[in-house]
Amino acid sequence: MIYRIWDSAVNEMFYPDEKGNHYLIHQNGSVSYKGTWCTPDVVLMRHTEIKDKRGAYIFEGDIVYRDELPGEKFVVEYFPNFCAFKLSQKHKCGDVFLWGLRSNADLRADNIKKIGNIFENGDLLNERN
Repeated sequence: MIYRIWDSAVNEMFYPDEKGNHYLIHQNGSVSYKGTWCTPDVVLMRHTEIKDKRGAYIFEGDIVYRDELPGEKFVVEYFPNFCAFKLSQKHKCGDVFLWGLRSNADLRADNIKKIGNIFENGDLLNERN
């Protein structure tokens, strides 16, 4: 499983890179990145292993649009009960399962566009189109 890390102490997102500069999650729950210890205020977000229609990797916590629902914004969340990722809207009932053991065949990555994430771009969820 691949993760990215949000460190709220420094307001920075850390991604694993192609050069092998990955973070380590230690048995005691602490995290280090490129040999430097991170603060305890980190949030781990799972990689969905899927890219959006522009080729951007989608992670848990990303804010996305769906082509078939213009103007509607969703947050990618992991749903452990079904080992699946879902698109969620907090103000509406009924989530859309994205992929995993419970997948929705008509929802493809080529109709999803990543526009930000809840930590760096949380204000996107409050904007009206």
